[in-house]
Amino acid sequence: MALSSYGKISFNNKLGEVIFEEDFCNGELISTENRRKPCKVSSLNLVFELDKSFFKDNLALNIDYFLEKFESYSLCHRGVYFELSYPLMGLLQKRVFYSENGLQDKIERVALDTYDKSCLPIHIYTKLDDFSLELSFRFLSNSIDKSYIKSYVNAKETVDHGKHLDAVLTAIKEALVGYLEKEGVGNEYLVTRKQILRYILLMVQIKMNYPNYAGSVCDKLMNEYVESSIIPYVKKIITDELEKYSLEEMEFFKVFKNNWVRGGGQVKIYQIDAFATKPFEGNPAMVCPLEYWLSDEQMQQIAEENNLSETAFFVKEGDLYHLRWLPQ
Repeated sequence: MALSSYGKISFNNKLGEVIFEEDFCNGELISTENRRKPCKVSSLNLVFELDKSFFKDNLALNIDYFLEKFESYSLCHRGVYFELSYPLMGLLQKRVFYSENGLQDKIERVALDTYDKSCLPIHIYTKLDDFSLELSFRFLSNSIDKSYIKSYVNAKETVDHGKHLDAVLTAIKEALVGYLEKEGVGNEYLVTRKQILRYILLMVQIKMNYPNYAGSVCDKLMNEYVESSIIPYVKKIITDELEKYSLEEMEFFKVFKNNWVRGGGQVKIYQIDAFATKPFEGNPAMVCPLEYWLSDEQMQQIAEENNLSETAFFVKEGDLYHLRWLPQ
């Protein structure tokens, strides 16, 4: 309401009847009605008009911004119905936002958009000590250019994350390491936070009464005590899920092996002469057949070490060969 010339909030019961209203003018509460005692409401209506004098000549309604915010609100409030109405080109537009499963709904949509096989889906809704935890994540079969990581505290996004995300990533790492050690192959893998982030879609939210943030903005949660509750709880859930399968059944471990194997393993490399009919002619290049994809960093390091203009990498998947080549 701070940037509005006028605003009204109406609180309604299940029948849609107004229980009480609050009016604002230039960001200030102007209602004369005394605020009632705490009561249960089923819906609220928010109507406002932006103060054009504040924006001068640069006022523009960025509806995409509002749509994104309302989607986040619906994800962070499972089962709550949000409706946004706004004028556009003289016509009243209406958008409805509703999420039955909260963060889980978003993670599943993002996974579909990646066109990649995902695995080990984990969805958690629970109460821990004096805060509630909602967590949804799954691994992808191939690394992604930018990790999809979102964290929230009381429905507000924490852009720089904080202790709640740190705790979740620690729990995931400890669960994966423990599983590998139990399978007798712990010394063959190097599981790091950076590696995990390359293959994961993750959203986490906690709701608490007294969040403590770093700095003057609410972008990074600093309540350290949440870690002692989140880590063992999430670790156990992931461990229990992993133990349902053998290592051979867990396809995502097979995909990650070349990335996580300690020491990097061995890679065969062949030098060829392209555009040539006999040896020592044409353009020299390196070819590297792989069973699974290496990380971008590892392939770039191999290409630079070969010291040739091009190094090609390929992986056979079914009857098809997938090819990538990197310059020196």
